Amino acid sequence: MNTDFKKTWAEQRQTIVNDYRARHPDLQDWTMEDVAADAIRQGKWVPPTKSAIKLCAAELSKACREEYYEDPQGRRVRLKHARRETVTVDGNPRQMVFWEDIRNSKPDHMRVSLQQRRGAILSDNAQLKRDTDSYNENNPHGAHIQMSFDYSEDLLEMESSGEYGDFDNQDEESEDSE
Repeated sequence: MNTDFKKTWAEQRQTIVNDYRARHPDLQDWTMEDVAADAIRQGKWVPPTKSAIKLCAAELSKACREEYYEDPQGRRVRLKHARRETVTVDGNPRQMVFWEDIRNSKPDHMRVSLQQRRGAILSDNAQLKRDTDSYNENNPHGAHIQMSFDYSEDLLEMESSGEYGDFDNQDEESEDSE
């Protein structure tokens, strides 16, 4: 991989996407799989060697985020919940992720886990608002897209129908490996 060490990790990957777009300016719809396949073919990205433990842990985390069960009231509920915490390991601070099953999780773990997930949702909403505002103010079509960030009615409607939907897998890139 041709690495420019003056660029951040994100900037290096943004360059890959921007180079792809420059070579394919007429594409209106493109996928990250298309960009990734091209980057690998071009030698612009080489899969990093990960330890088997880290790779396995990432896969197990993803699987846990997708595991649900039906609670006694008949709701489809996420079963495993993670909380991030910085701990000292060998005298160095290290961020670690601790998991618990909702059926026997202690209140402190669930409180932190749910607050951290709420914070992530808030960050996603803040970015969605910035993106919407920017599009509305700068798009060449004169379009204005109205977004509501009050989910009260949506939640009531979903709750009354008994179906909350499966929104967990809509944007896998937005969730970090837990």
